[in-house]
Amino acid sequence: MNTVVINSLLATHDEDTISRLVNARLDLPISQGLINTNFTLPIVKRCWKDQLQIKGQDFVSEDDLFTACTILQKQVQYIRGNREKVVIPSVRMRQLREAQDSRNVTTSASTNRSSYQYSITAATTTSSSESVHDATLQSTTAAIELENSLNYPISSNPCVICLTKEKRLACMPCGHLVACVPCGHSLRSCPICRCEIDAFVRIYIYA
Repeated sequence: MNTVVINSLLATHDEDTISRLVNARLDLPISQGLINTNFTLPIVKRCWKDQLQIKGQDFVSEDDLFTACTILQKQVQYIRGNREKVVIPSVRMRQLREAQDSRNVTTSASTNRSSYQYSITAATTTSSSESVHDATLQSTTAAIELENSLNYPISSNPCVICLTKEKRLACMPCGHLVACVPCGHSLRSCPICRCEIDAFVRIYIYA
């Protein structure tokens, strides 16, 4: 088969055609000689396949085939001896994607745990704050109620200032009865007529 016919067949990029041409060349004496002495069948077969696919022609001489087989065999031996150092792009990319996905899952889980813990802490803090506030409010209310019940009984004539204690002081000279004793000390004028206060008269009321 001449070179023109070979090139025409190779131009089709048909695997069956390439395989048929390679198998035919494996039966040649130069191929059988290399297989029986120095190289394995896969090495010789791969060299023929690469030569036909890439170059589109036969090896010029037996030395060319021998050189190609020697180079390929050394490459195979190197790869086998340094398999852990060999990087296959598709495999490496898959490993990187898996590692990234794993980190994303871990980060997401950590974020969810942090958010959950923060929610629990916030809820606990809010609940505690509300409890403290309620307790303080109840305590203050109780204290006010107790103080009012003990010291400041509901009056029928309350002081115009504090509105709790009985009026006991009358302003002079206007005479208005306006304030209890504690509140009266802060007055300078009568809350009713605005007259300036010169003095107070304490009024005693008996039931």
